[in-house]
Amino acid sequence: MKARLMKFGELEIEGKRYAHDVVIDAGRVRKRKKGPSKEFREKFGHTPLSAGEEIPSGGKRLLVGTGAHGALPVMDEVLVEAKRRGIEGDRHCDGAFRSYFNVVSRQARDAFFC
Repeated sequence: MKARLMKFGELEIEGKRYAHDVVIDAGRVRKRKKGPSKEFREKFGHTPLSAGEEIPSGGKRLLVGTGAHGALPVMDEVLVEAKRRGIEGDRHCDGAFRSYFNVVSRQARDAFFC
C-alpha cells in the first residue's frame, strides 16, 4: 500500500482520498470510529486514541500516525492493550509515519491508525 498526505486533513491511500481518520487492518481501509474516545476529549484538548476504540489486530505491529504536528494523543492503555495481544505498538508524526507505512505495509500484515 502507498499513502501520502494531500493537504492538511486529507490522505491518499492506494489512489483513494480520505478526508477523515482511517484505520488500516490487514490491508483493508475503514473510517476511524472515535465515539468511545470522545469522553477523554476535554482532558487532552483533542479526541485521543483510547483502548475503547476497535483496535485492529490484523498484524504483529500497530502503528499510529499522530498527525502532521504529532497532535493526536495516544493513551498509554492502547499500547498496553496491543502488547497484551502480542502486537508491537508505536506512534509517529506524519512524515516518519508515511515513510514507515510505505515500506512495511507492502506486507499487508500490519495494522495502522492514520
